[in-house]
Amino acid sequence: LLQGKALANELVKEAAKMQDDGDGGVPLGDNAIGTLVKKTDSLFAGPSEAERNLERGFWQNRDVDAEHDGEPEWGLETNPPDLAMEPITDPTSGVKSEGSEETRETELEIVSILIGKPYRIFQVVKARIERHAYLANGIEWSDKHGYFISNPTLSDKPEFFEPVADWLKHGEYHPFLVDDGTPFVHLQGLILRLQKADEVLRCGLTFAIAGQIELAELQELAVRKLRALHPYAPLQILQTAQVVFKAACGPHRADAAMRALLEDHLVDAFYDLMRDEPGSLHMVMTEHAALAERVHARLAAAAGEAKAREQQAVVEDQDEEAA
Repeated sequence: LLQGKALANELVKEAAKMQDDGDGGVPLGDNAIGTLVKKTDSLFAGPSEAERNLERGFWQNRDVDAEHDGEPEWGLETNPPDLAMEPITDPTSGVKSEGSEETRETELEIVSILIGKPYRIFQVVKARIERHAYLANGIEWSDKHGYFISNPTLSDKPEFFEPVADWLKHGEYHPFLVDDGTPFVHLQGLILRLQKADEVLRCGLTFAIAGQIELAELQELAVRKLRALHPYAPLQILQTAQVVFKAACGPHRADAAMRALLEDHLVDAFYDLMRDEPGSLHMVMTEHAALAERVHARLAAAAGEAKAREQQAVVEDQDEEAA
């Protein structure tokens, strides 16, 4: 920059001197100014087009091609890679830094979960699968699928496994729980009665699958979602109870909470079910004898309490008449 300024000042002085001396030099007019501008521009200008093209040749686009086994292929006329994103590691430390290539490869390892016949594939990051012992123990390897899990006990219907796969990926599944822990708790987007009815049974199915593969947190989420769907139609409760009570009660709090919730509402809806769905009620009570015994015991106790209240009311009326 200083050299350019010095050259410009020198040219101006020389042109002025030539004009003052009258030695036939070019007057300080358009031609002199044009010459001055060209010389100073050449000094301050950036690289020529040829120089730019040469420079651009050093940076090429990352275009991963299967033919190159996943190695980046560099193309012309693109932005340079963001070097700031590359991890800086000490090769002598022997410790993987966060964001290192080996760590990233581990994070990107995928497990394919095969559900149904013909199977549908649900893909989940391997690191997330490994958080859950039951699933982690079922991971296998094949040249066709890479890491995969094929376990008939997970589910035989892909649509039933969708909430489980979503929860494994994201810690939630649609429809999302909104305002949990408040009087306004609800499931996002569910407005119609039929939508809610379908989701009640889906909560039971999700709970049952989660119990089979020891996902206690997912079971707890299913219970909270079921509570958010109250009030229930009697048939919804009966169908959900049929699904949940097929398995023995597990060791987690969610197991006891779900069964208590369903049992309470089944007792409340029992006489409606006897009137409207006697065949379905008989089938479920026959299939789940322990549940039937508890329900009948509670109904008998409730009937006894009601009879006692009636008798007490009669006695009180008689006392009033006598007084």
